[in-house]
Amino acid sequence: MKTSKHSKGNPDFKEVSNEIAIIGLGCRYPGSENPKLLWENIKSNPPKLNYAFNKGVAISGTIKNNINTNEINTLSMISIKNKVFENINVEKDKSFKLDNFFVQDSTAYVFQLENERKQKKFTELTAKVINHQTDFNLPLRFIKTKCAFEKIAKDSLVFSNFKLLNNEINLEEVVIKAEKKIVFTHNNGISPSAIPHKISDREVGTILDFIGRNGFRTGVYNNEAYIRGNRDSFSGGSPEVFLDNILLFDFNILFDLDIDNVDEIYIDKTGIGSVRQNSTGSIKIFLKRGKE
Repeated sequence: MKTSKHSKGNPDFKEVSNEIAIIGLGCRYPGSENPKLLWENIKSNPPKLNYAFNKGVAISGTIKNNINTNEINTLSMISIKNKVFENINVEKDKSFKLDNFFVQDSTAYVFQLENERKQKKFTELTAKVINHQTDFNLPLRFIKTKCAFEKIAKDSLVFSNFKLLNNEINLEEVVIKAEKKIVFTHNNGISPSAIPHKISDREVGTILDFIGRNGFRTGVYNNEAYIRGNRDSFSGGSPEVFLDNILLFDFNILFDLDIDNVDEIYIDKTGIGSVRQNSTGSIKIFLKRGKE
């Protein structure tokens, strides 16, 4: 035990302790007899949420494929652009649900089904998105006043009718409308059958989304982005795609490139003038300056 020695030689000095002695220690272990059993109970029975959480959206649906419900089937939801990889187990009735999920507007997702033997299966499903977030609206209360409006004559302006001359006409209203002329700057050497698109600030999504809205089938298969003509089979040819006059062989760059980086797109679905024999058309993309 430590004691104070500062008053040595003083007959009235009493030694004072600077430490605290621990006499005993008591603990409680809910549902267990000792700390080891308590930790084992926590690992085997982790606590679960027992209250509803109303944020985000719920993505639910049903698998239409014939699957073995006696084994564990895992459904993966993937978005390469937003780096989303979510895995959930499919229920015995072939239903699934991702609750309280936060997604970005105009995001495309790919679903992939896998059994417990890690075998991928072609997935045919129906899905719906439900917005969980409820609006909290408070009524607006206005206090109605019944005060009379006081009109002050000296502050009032009165305009009298004027007389027109013989060669004058009274115009009730004049509306001037002017349409902004769209100027294309990359149309030199473009096929006459190509449809030009000047990208405005109202366009959203990726370049792949835009191409899919303008005459081609687009998507992701086996983690590879693809572009196909509507009249071709899945294994058929794809159009020639140029990015700033450079021919692309990998379309994944279009999946990650937002449409607001693009200045002009020229889409030709005829295939006239294409170099490749099985080409289903040509797409020429020109980025805005400073976005290369």
